[in-house]
Amino acid sequence: MIHGLCKKKRKLEEACKYFEIMIDEVIPPYSSTVEMLSNRSRGLGLLDHVETLAIMNLSDF
Repeated sequence: MIHGLCKKKRKLEEACKYFEIMIDEVIPPYSSTVEMLSNRSRGLGLLDHVETLAIMNLSDF
């Protein structure tokens, strides 16, 4: 679902909301999901999203 939203224009923020829900529910994301969100956020100049993803420690899952 997150991957699909990332590929649609103007849906990145919605994808990030679902990602946050996953994290809150302690559902470990695939590394490809984190990478896709990071790349799309960086590409659109949304540095706050990139920083959030960068400080996430996926090994906690």
